[in-house]
Amino acid sequence: MHNKLLFMLAICVAVSFLGGQASAQTLTFILDNGHIYRMAAKPGAEPEDITQALDELYPETRDEDAWLNIAPDGETLLLETERFHAGCADWACLAVMARDLSRAEAVLVGGEPVHVQGFSAVASGGELIVYPGQDGPHDLDLWAISRQGKEWSEPVLVTGDSNYAFNSQPALNEAGTHVVFDCGNEPYGQGDNAICEASVDGASLRVVMTPQNGPLHHPDYGPDGWIYFENDNNGEYIVRLDPETSVLDAVDVTRRNDNSPCVLPDGTVASLWLDRPQGEGLHEIKLYTPLTNETYVLVRDRDVLDIGLGCGR
Repeated sequence: MHNKLLFMLAICVAVSFLGGQASAQTLTFILDNGHIYRMAAKPGAEPEDITQALDELYPETRDEDAWLNIAPDGETLLLETERFHAGCADWACLAVMARDLSRAEAVLVGGEPVHVQGFSAVASGGELIVYPGQDGPHDLDLWAISRQGKEWSEPVLVTGDSNYAFNSQPALNEAGTHVVFDCGNEPYGQGDNAICEASVDGASLRVVMTPQNGPLHHPDYGPDGWIYFENDNNGEYIVRLDPETSVLDAVDVTRRNDNSPCVLPDGTVASLWLDRPQGEGLHEIKLYTPLTNETYVLVRDRDVLDIGLGCGR
């Protein structure tokens, strides 16, 4: 029994899910065993244990991983890890990897690794990173760095004009020009937590939406240009906002305890569904297709840590 697979994946009983076709898109996440994973976002997919793969590919850097994210184009993986540089040992730092894991390196600014304060984002092309860190005018700010040869640029303050003390949980748009994020005056997205958006050069910043009856969390861009996020109002559920008209729509509103969304390139919404009926009270990964109103539980009976999901091609 000890050799059971870490996942018990649901059998696809509705062949019409995702239009009956295999999805070529990818999710990244971390489990309660401390390993980071990558997985195709389609019924019947097998998870890939990236922590185990890195232990085998780079045995000299074997150590712990904090989280894993993926660029929208799927070509670059971003992680917080104790691997790949002496300055990361016992103090996790940012690293980037190629999609096939053939190249992995610590992110260096001025020759030193970058230590972050939470989930971060990498743009398509792998040349831009936005991460939460200190040393700014607020308790927590977002910073942007871009690749310059083998190293990265000095950080650019993205949230200097924010009216909130804590700015975190960034997600980049496909073009890599703008970032949406949590903004609030209490840590961990509590209290008056709102959703904000800024240009990555820090030149413009706006509040996308303030909370009405509960904090808002974990925003992401959809391929339609709408901004998706979690609304904690009498139970968590996913909503989306048209940034041009401010029209707000509920996404799969019948399911509460649904949080931490990220949006795949085809518009499928991945989220963490807590306390599924007949489940075991865990955060499980759910896929939902708004056009067809179909739902599929991709990861069952394993607790996915509520740090952040990554969505890419």
